[in-house]
Amino acid sequence: MRRVRKNEGGYVLIMALILMVVVAGYSITLHAVATAGIRSSEFNARKVVANYLAEGGVEAAQKEMQRALADYECVPQECSFDIDGRIIYVTIEQVGTPRTEEDAQGVRTVIQPYLIISTVTYEGTVSSVERVVDAGLTPVFQFAVFYNSDLEILPGPDFTLTGRVHTNGDLYLGSHSTLTIDSDYLRAVGSLYLRRKNDGSLMGGDVNVRVKGDDDFCELEQQDDLLDYGVPSISGFDSDFCGHDVNGDGDTNDPGELAAWVMRSQDLWNGTIKTGEHGLKEVVTPSIQTIKPWVEDDQGNEVKGFYHANAGLIIRGEMVYVGDNNVTGHLPSGTISQKLMYDAREGKDVHVTEIDIVKLNQSGYFPANGLIYAYRLSDTSSEHPNGIRLTNGSELLGPLTVVSPHPVYVWGDYNNTNKKSAAVITDALNILSNAWDDSKGPGNLPSASETTINAAFLTGNQETQPGSYNGGLENLPRFHENWSGVSCNIRGSFVNTFLSEIGQGSWGCGNDVYSPPIRNWDYDLDFNDFNNLPPFTPYVVTITRVVQTNN
Repeated sequence: MRRVRKNEGGYVLIMALILMVVVAGYSITLHAVATAGIRSSEFNARKVVANYLAEGGVEAAQKEMQRALADYECVPQECSFDIDGRIIYVTIEQVGTPRTEEDAQGVRTVIQPYLIISTVTYEGTVSSVERVVDAGLTPVFQFAVFYNSDLEILPGPDFTLTGRVHTNGDLYLGSHSTLTIDSDYLRAVGSLYLRRKNDGSLMGGDVNVRVKGDDDFCELEQQDDLLDYGVPSISGFDSDFCGHDVNGDGDTNDPGELAAWVMRSQDLWNGTIKTGEHGLKEVVTPSIQTIKPWVEDDQGNEVKGFYHANAGLIIRGEMVYVGDNNVTGHLPSGTISQKLMYDAREGKDVHVTEIDIVKLNQSGYFPANGLIYAYRLSDTSSEHPNGIRLTNGSELLGPLTVVSPHPVYVWGDYNNTNKKSAAVITDALNILSNAWDDSKGPGNLPSASETTINAAFLTGNQETQPGSYNGGLENLPRFHENWSGVSCNIRGSFVNTFLSEIGQGSWGCGNDVYSPPIRNWDYDLDFNDFNNLPPFTPYVVTITRVVQTNN
């Protein structure tokens, strides 16, 4: 039997106490570590939320910048946004100096850098996002075609279009003959489809697009073209084409196989065609508010709209003003008159304020800054689509932009003698040929004669709905005569950024509405020079991220 020494029991007790202290300390440490971990996890979670809110503030500020710049407003230095029920405050500061960049087609963009800062405190956690962006302002009339919503180019006869084409929506292409897009810039922020939007039908003609950096054109294969070599598709080679994998091995590299839209479209056109599937982003354009005579400011006060406020000459009903001065009595007799004409698309007589450009040229009151703002008083609405008519405009005294919140009717040759830079900005654009004589009435379709117009157009339109076509680009200018076999020659730019609020008559062809012209339309290359743009040309606005820091 082992004998325990006298002091051995005390030693055991001490060791037991030490072990208890160690275990207790270890437990405390584990608890502290666990608590710290929980706190760190909670902090990280709060930080993620704070960063999300700050990022959201910066994104919202970018959109507000685009809208303000497109609508000719000052970019706000401070703004706030409601994001998930929290008010986020953001500052915007112009930094650096503006610069001008030019692309391969000669199109110029003014670039202005901005610094956006959004700082958020969320449950004691602070997150700050600082982003430097480039705001790019490109004159909208440097595009041959620019649409803010879906763009449909679906002509029956042959049609060739030159210049840059862009839509912020979907792009529908087709023809019963041949549609040729002679451009290395064809863009759709949405998707590209080889079918009609209104009923999904296929047109069967050819669509050819220039290959970027080359003189060659490549056809967008129709459904029948693909079927000829055993490739099924919804409507041909477009955004819906998901590729053709014959052996099912997961790639399209084998003989007889075709890559999907995103990759193959770039191989075929070398970058001419880009769509939302390629990451294309929206470009912001002016709203219809800019052409209205009166708008509300931030304080709720009624003020003049942008073009109304800046016009060198204002035509209001039968009265003409330079600033606040009524100069009507100083104009040659007949410079401004009131006429009545029949519009079969609207199905009614419309009253028009007619502006005789020849007499205006002679009056001494041709606008010094090249901007006319013309509107009627209270007799114009969608029920009564009265408007403005320009006549005898073959020669302009100087560069001229005519803006109206109502439909505008351009009667006869316009700006075809000693061509100047010119534009018409309107709720709805209508073209009357040189042969027009106001004799048209219900059931009567007068014959047109060849007419030439050199001007850019920014106009409203209607939206294509199932079973109802808006007329497409080929009918963005509205016609009112029998143009069969007759040329309508236009050199300019075709821009649609809003829906018409006054000229809401549905598109229709034949009967007493119109028959289509030979469309000899082209982009005016003179617009590639900033100095040749029409007065007060609006801008489309892009925002590009340059650098960002998150704290």
